[in-house]
Amino acid sequence: MGNESLSDYQCIVFVNDVKYCLKRCDSLTAIPVNSPIKSIYFMFIREPKTVTTTYIPLPLTTNKYIPDVKNGNNLEVKVNFNDIYFYYKAFNNEKLKIKGDGIKIFNSYKGKWEKLKRVPDSTNIFSRYNDKSVELDTF
Repeated sequence: MGNESLSDYQCIVFVNDVKYCLKRCDSLTAIPVNSPIKSIYFMFIREPKTVTTTYIPLPLTTNKYIPDVKNGNNLEVKVNFNDIYFYYKAFNNEKLKIKGDGIKIFNSYKGKWEKLKRVPDSTNIFSRYNDKSVELDTF
């Protein structure tokens, strides 16, 4: 997570496709799970204690991991990503509508087309840019 404080991030843990818990990353050392883990994945939310922008970063989600049954519930998971990934949305071959009034992208969560907002030239969108980490591990 670059050189950022782990307290600036929250992690939502999904076990067997169900939200299991939400924890700040600075207090995320062990998570006891009493039922068998068929699958697990994580969603990270950037929520800094010191706010420097009005932009709300998109969450990052890892790929789903299906553990080997012989390991039981004893898993050691390491996830690395660059803080800058919170400020970009991957289009992944999604269709765009380009018209004179702007660009629209289909929001599959809301089921409607949404206009992409233009960032004013006066906004310093890279004020918290930190490219010290080059590794993104999602299992």
